[in-house]
Amino acid sequence: MSNVLRFSMVLVLLAMRTKGAYAQSQAPCFLQVQAEGGIDLPGATVWVDGEPVGTTNVQGQWRWDPKVANGTEHVLEVTSIGFVPMKAFRQCVQGESWSVVLTPNTVALGGATVVGGLKPMTTKASPIQTQVISGAALQLVHAQDVVESLDFTNGVRETVGCGICGTNDIHMNGMEGAYTLVLIDGVPLLGGLASAYALDGIPLSMVQQVEVIHGPASARFGSQAVGGVINVVLSPLRQGQASSMVRWDTHGRGL
Repeated sequence: MSNVLRFSMVLVLLAMRTKGAYAQSQAPCFLQVQAEGGIDLPGATVWVDGEPVGTTNVQGQWRWDPKVANGTEHVLEVTSIGFVPMKAFRQCVQGESWSVVLTPNTVALGGATVVGGLKPMTTKASPIQTQVISGAALQLVHAQDVVESLDFTNGVRETVGCGICGTNDIHMNGMEGAYTLVLIDGVPLLGGLASAYALDGIPLSMVQQVEVIHGPASARFGSQAVGGVINVVLSPLRQGQASSMVRWDTHGRGL
C-alpha cells in the first residue's frame, strides 16, 4: 500500500512540475509604453509586422501572447497621436518585458501673420482673416517672381498693366491694382503703380511668406486697401560668400 501511495505522489509532483514548466514557457511578454518624464501612455497602438494588434491599457502596458509571437523575431512598432513612432525588432521569449519612451512630436499648427494685427501673431488670433502662403508653396508653382506665383491664389489675378513697358498689375476682388495695398515687411509702398512695379523684381528665393487679406481693410491700412492687402515677408539675411573677376584691356578699360 505504501508503494502505491508513494508512486501516486511521484506522479502528482511530476504533473505539477510539467505544468509549471509549461506555464513558464507560455508566460506572456509585456510592453510598457511611456512618455517623457515616466508618464504611462494609454491608448498607444502597437503594430507587429505592419499590422495593428492592439493598444496599451490604462497603465500603458500591452500584453504579447507568446503563441502569437511563435518564438520568432518580429518588427514591433508603437504609434500614438502627438508622438514620434518607435520601431524595433523584438522576440517574445519566456515572459520578457520591455519599456519604451515615445518622444513628443511638436507640430506648428497654422501660420504666423504680421499684417493682420500689425504685430506678429498667429492667424487664429488675428482680428482680420489673413491667408498665409509660405515661400516653399510659392516655389512649387514654378513662377519667376511673386506676381506670377500669386496668380494661382484665390481672389488674386495678374493682368497686363502696361503692354508697352511689359509690367503686370494685380487685381483683387475685381478691383484695379491701384486699390491693392502692397507691403514689404509691413512697410507700405504707396502709389498707384506699387502693385505693378514692386513685386515684379522680387525673386521667390527671397520670400519667406506672403500674407494676403481679401476685401476692404481700409479702416486699418487706408483708402488704398479697398481691394485688399498683400504683405511680402522677406527671408532673413544670411552670411555668404561672393566672388567676382574684372578684366582690363590694354587701354585700361574694363571688359
